[in-house]
Amino acid sequence: AYVDIHATGNLAGLVRGQLAAKGEQPPLDRFDAPSLTGANERPNPVETTATGSATFELLSDSTIRFNVNVTGITGVMMAHIHTAVADSAGPIAVTLFTTSTPTGPLTGSLASGSFDESKIELPGVAMDSLLVLMRTGRAYVNVHTSANGAGEIRDQVHPSN
Repeated sequence: AYVDIHATGNLAGLVRGQLAAKGEQPPLDRFDAPSLTGANERPNPVETTATGSATFELLSDSTIRFNVNVTGITGVMMAHIHTAVADSAGPIAVTLFTTSTPTGPLTGSLASGSFDESKIELPGVAMDSLLVLMRTGRAYVNVHTSANGAGEIRDQVHPSN
């Protein structure tokens, strides 16, 4: 968690400070996908009013904590981290959410938790490789729905400022 102070001239955040419980280490790295939208979907953008965001915190060399929030989306089936640059679709690296029954209308937290290297689904990709992809904009979050199985909203993962 963190405190983010916004100002009229800097709506994205002027000052940010990490919060940690007494005796807890702050994250080693932070990443986000701040603008999940249908327009970001590839290879074919999706017309939707749904939006979302995702945050990731590297807690140790082997564990990442995540949170995926959505607004105005219906029928969510899955959410993943995929690997690819912004103009391409790529394979699933990590499953963040899955269900056999589509969600109803949803605004709020879709998924939160943590994962380690054992949850990486791409053969030959270790945690250090996934972190390189996240640090260089070659990973993205994709939220899949029953109406848009290839993905309804998406955004690239980048290091947080």
